[in-house]
Amino acid sequence: MATKTFMGFDPDTGVPSEFEGKLARKTQKAIGNTEKAAFRSAMGIPAAAEGLVPSQNLADVDDVSASRDNLAVLSSTEVNDRQLSKAPSSGLDFTPSTATVEIPDSALLSFGDGTTDKPFSISAIVEIDDFSSQTFSIMSKMSGAYEWWFLVDTNGYPTVSLYDNGLTNTLVRENQSAVDTGKRLHLAATYDGSGLIGGLKLYVNAVEGSNYADQSVGSYVAMHDTAAQAEIGEGNNVHSDGRIYSCVIWNRELSASEVATLAANGNQVPVADQWGSNTELLTDPGFEDWSSGSNLSSWTEGSSITIAQDGVNKYSGTYACHYTSSGSTIASGVLHQLRQGSLVPIGCNRVSVVVKNAVSGVLDVGVNNDRWVTFDGTSLTDRSSEVSSQYPGSELLSYDLTDLGSGWYRIDLVFKLVASSARDFVLGGTGQWYIDDASCKPAGAVADYAFDAIDAVNGVLPDRSSNGLNGAITDATKVRADRGLHIDANNPSADEKLLTVSVAGTEKASIDEDGDAVVQRLNIANIPTSSGGLTSGDVWNDSGTLKIVT
Repeated sequence: MATKTFMGFDPDTGVPSEFEGKLARKTQKAIGNTEKAAFRSAMGIPAAAEGLVPSQNLADVDDVSASRDNLAVLSSTEVNDRQLSKAPSSGLDFTPSTATVEIPDSALLSFGDGTTDKPFSISAIVEIDDFSSQTFSIMSKMSGAYEWWFLVDTNGYPTVSLYDNGLTNTLVRENQSAVDTGKRLHLAATYDGSGLIGGLKLYVNAVEGSNYADQSVGSYVAMHDTAAQAEIGEGNNVHSDGRIYSCVIWNRELSASEVATLAANGNQVPVADQWGSNTELLTDPGFEDWSSGSNLSSWTEGSSITIAQDGVNKYSGTYACHYTSSGSTIASGVLHQLRQGSLVPIGCNRVSVVVKNAVSGVLDVGVNNDRWVTFDGTSLTDRSSEVSSQYPGSELLSYDLTDLGSGWYRIDLVFKLVASSARDFVLGGTGQWYIDDASCKPAGAVADYAFDAIDAVNGVLPDRSSNGLNGAITDATKVRADRGLHIDANNPSADEKLLTVSVAGTEKASIDEDGDAVVQRLNIANIPTSSGGLTSGDVWNDSGTLKIVT
């Protein structure tokens, strides 16, 4: 008979210890090799047998307190069929009627302008009761107008749909491998903003779909920014049957490794992605506000360069910046540049620059004196090793080049910056360039909903990001919430102990696969002293004698 032992962090000392019948407070660091080794040592488990679950599926363990305390679970090779892990919340249990969470329209939740799309992603933890009668909608923006929809269809296929101003031109991709009902799942949809079916990806428990089908209609160009509200648990007036525990929407494309991290950590947003927004970090990003004919307001000119306003050679607006460098070729770092100081935040950021080459040279886009990319007028070159070597942990997450016509190009970057010194935004290089627009905005999660933070009195689901996109819970009588510890053991052996509470290595209580509980001592307080109002099976105290209502 196998025994499973829970491990946690002692709330007073912060070191790994046995479960001891209480949950530890949330730790402020990830469980790393040092903590794992301490677990192994405490349990006498060899390193080769160690592994933190979940191995495939997210766990069926609900959080047990509103503070989302951390519960670490040690696994050996004996428990690979378990689904045990920390859940992010108690969840909302939607019934297939009228219940939904409504989120007012915001530009943060739209990812197209009718001409071009922008990348975005949705990640969620769900437990589906039924999808055969109607689709299980995770999140959508298609109330009265159509933008996007992430769902599980009536075949059980995860599906993501993008709409080009209605239903006649759509981009729809589904993974034709049905998901399970009655199990907690981490589902994610990512989009690279390309307008192509291949730019959509779907993940179930961190595994990308391998059975894709294109269900698109018409000729899709891009989504439109409509006034539609976003909804959780509903899409196209269809309501979900099941539970949603967490839902996060991102203004960038998540990588496969990032999805895997979310599936393992309970869909909790990493610090670097807190929080995405449309807040412009640059001053005068369109280069329209000039303090004089030769200087840009709030920008600093580097050595050996001159800048001038140009109202003819521009892509849009009133002016473009005519940048001329008389310096030599840059070997390392951005030496001749336009610079705005100390404004790029630590974490994930999105940068977009619209440029056109005037006289042959190389344009650099970077931070401080190091480059993310260089542009020769027609193609990009990755130079991000300069930044990452200077600031370890920094990385270029994605980069893209779009031909806008007539010699104009748009450079798009998403990067994570780890830097303790000045974090200047820099454009520089050699030759001559027309720079028409430059944008730098925080990237990451634009809305984060964990359903343990529900304001039940006012029917509000708070957005944990800084963007204030709170959701209103409608028809609260049809939405149920609970919490507790849930353990789902697949194929347990006879009399197998699924939960054991030990103190200093001595077992104090256990529950086996039949639900039989064994405890050393049972102290029951405040049980009824009369059978009045009780139902069959209830226990009451008749002057010191326990009785069961029949």
